[in-house]
Amino acid sequence: MATPLPVRVLFVEDAADDVGLLVRTLQAGGFSVDWTRVEDAAGFCAALGSAAWDVILCDFSMRRFDPHQALAALRERGLDIPLLVVSGVIPESTAVALMKEGARDYVLKDNLPRLVPAVTRELRDAIARREARDAHRVMRRSESFFRTVIEHVSDLIAVTDLNGTILHIAPSVERIVGRNPEDLVGTYFLDLIVEADREASAAKLQALGAGPGVRAVSEVRFARGDASERLLECAATSFVTPAGDAAIVVNARDVTDRRAQERQLRETSSREEAAQRERLEAESALQQSEARLRQAQKMEAIGRLAGGIAHDFNNLLMAILGYGEIVAEQIGDHPAAGDVEQILEAGRRAAALTRQLLAFSRQQTLAPEILCPNDVVGDIAQLLGRLLGHDVELRLDLEQDVADIKVDRGQLEQVLMNLAVNARDAMPEGGTLRIATRSIVLGAETAAAAGTTPGAHVLLDVADSGAGMDAATMARIFEPFFTTKEKGQGTGLGLATVYGIVTQSGGGVEVESSPGLGTVFRVYFPAMQRPSPAQVADVEPSSG
Repeated sequence: MATPLPVRVLFVEDAADDVGLLVRTLQAGGFSVDWTRVEDAAGFCAALGSAAWDVILCDFSMRRFDPHQALAALRERGLDIPLLVVSGVIPESTAVALMKEGARDYVLKDNLPRLVPAVTRELRDAIARREARDAHRVMRRSESFFRTVIEHVSDLIAVTDLNGTILHIAPSVERIVGRNPEDLVGTYFLDLIVEADREASAAKLQALGAGPGVRAVSEVRFARGDASERLLECAATSFVTPAGDAAIVVNARDVTDRRAQERQLRETSSREEAAQRERLEAESALQQSEARLRQAQKMEAIGRLAGGIAHDFNNLLMAILGYGEIVAEQIGDHPAAGDVEQILEAGRRAAALTRQLLAFSRQQTLAPEILCPNDVVGDIAQLLGRLLGHDVELRLDLEQDVADIKVDRGQLEQVLMNLAVNARDAMPEGGTLRIATRSIVLGAETAAAAGTTPGAHVLLDVADSGAGMDAATMARIFEPFFTTKEKGQGTGLGLATVYGIVTQSGGGVEVESSPGLGTVFRVYFPAMQRPSPAQVADVEPSSG
């Protein structure tokens, strides 16, 4: 038989028979028991001073003394003696509370087979703690220089065994995480870490056991006694002590404030970057506004010039045509009658050009009327179809109950004709021309881009699938006599006439185009009736 293991037990029990039962249980489990029984506070305190006890077995239901008082007496004396609560019955909540106060375990008297393994475990753990403290004291005595250095470092420095039991820890732990370094010796280093980070830290600790020189680096959150957290940058390295034992040294630097400053710097940088986008957008908007203003001023100047020339030239043409018609009547069948007719025809063509110039310069006489744009588009659709030819498909997308507009009907037809001709010329190999109407409400930005005022409008959307235009061409399309066609193929007044008619009617024009992607002309006329609530929104018209 194995030699019984000696154990010194202090029983806190008021029933002698129960003590006998507990002693016999321990003896049957392989212990040689040296014991004393006490049953009140005075006897307990006296016994603590009379011998070095290995374990305390304390009954829960005594009348004059209880485990709470026993644990308090141990804490007052700074004694690390494992105390196990032994009771016939104990509420689970009470047992948990006693464990939090320092009790190592509890054993019910109707389950005494648990007593031997519980005592064995606590004796082993107590020995481990005592050895750790002894090693700590030896280390402190033999390495005074090391101790002096460690005690003055600002980082948290700890030495543990391979299981993570703290052998030594620098006083800086009190400043960083609010824990007394003396109380931490013999405890587990991982208990200092917040629960959410323990699993990953335990894996790194296990990896350090592979041999000396293994290093692990991570950022870990440590729990302070006031329930706050500190973020520490930890570097752990395994090594061999002068005594030949494997150990781990942990150097942890508090980076909580630094990381907070870095986050604040990043946030500040992000805000500055956001402000710089905003600034660029504002500058871009300003540049676009200035460009629109310059374009409007240019068109106004060109319009005044064209109007002045057209007005004076029209007066001359009226005289030429008048005298030409008189000559034609007087010469009758004279051989020169054909030449006079050619003069009159050229004059008539010149008069048509001057009318277009007057339309562009907004100096022509209009006869506006309130009408439905759908009616005008429907009436002229057949003529537009013949004008476009069989290889261009005309599609109408007319909004039902679209608002009325006030415009010269003939001039609106001229706008549609000119835009259709322009689209046909952009689709020499065929394509699609879509004419749509829509009631919308323009916001300030869209209205400014179109050269009109915010509010309720009717959109006349004319979109082709033709060759499209580049930016340089789009910047000049409304200028009189500007054309991309070959000499003799066009006057360059078609779109200029569109611009003049629309602006003279109080509306505006916007163009969207890209090479190879077709062109969309958006013509806006002020609406003469309030749109429905569903239409009241600052919507951007579709280019499809």
